[in-house]
Amino acid sequence: RARDAGERALVLRRALKDSVAIARALNNLANPVTMLRDYERAQALYEECLAILRETNDRLGMIFPLLNLGELYYEMGKPREALALYEESLALSREAGESDYARGLTWNSVGEAYIVLDDPARAIEVTEPNYHLFKRENSLFFAATCAFTLGRAKWRLGDVVAARTYLDEAECLFQKLGSLGAVGRVRYFRASLALERGDVAAGRRDLACALKDLSWQSRERKDIWPLVERTGTLACQLG
Repeated sequence: RARDAGERALVLRRALKDSVAIARALNNLANPVTMLRDYERAQALYEECLAILRETNDRLGMIFPLLNLGELYYEMGKPREALALYEESLALSREAGESDYARGLTWNSVGEAYIVLDDPARAIEVTEPNYHLFKRENSLFFAATCAFTLGRAKWRLGDVVAARTYLDEAECLFQKLGSLGAVGRVRYFRASLALERGDVAAGRRDLACALKDLSWQSRERKDIWPLVERTGTLACQLG
């Protein structure tokens, strides 16, 4: 529905021939197109948006399209390209005088990229200050998102206690917010950590709860299938 509304909005903006408004409509449409995994079209929309903004020298307007295109590259399995776009977005944000709070989740995205690039220490370095900032501001979703990143980075470094602490916090905060998809992702990683440590009961519990929460939702959701696969693997191990 968001995509369909975005399509209509873009047609109207093009008819009005306001380039800045067209760029915003392109960015807004590309977001749900990305979520629907039409990556080739989303990339074309973001790039057209950025081309207009570069031509008009709208540097402030480029901040979020750069971030969004970075998120798209991350989803496409291109973390280095994503990282370059995140850093360009952050540079423009600093130039515009935006606050640390405004850019905190971009730094978290940088941390996510470093995890995929197998540099968990750097991921912690860029994510931890924003986690503490969001905690001070009582921003539950942002704090939960950073805690989830930190938990996985700590796991990569072998700090199991810290990893479990951050993942527990992320799960608790996402539960408060009713974000079942996010809770499912946390439980997947927490189950994986438990199974790696030989705690079959805890791993099985997390997988069962996550599947119960998500199984009634659309089978198009890509976050369901890793849970199904991991549960099947565990069932095989248990005979």
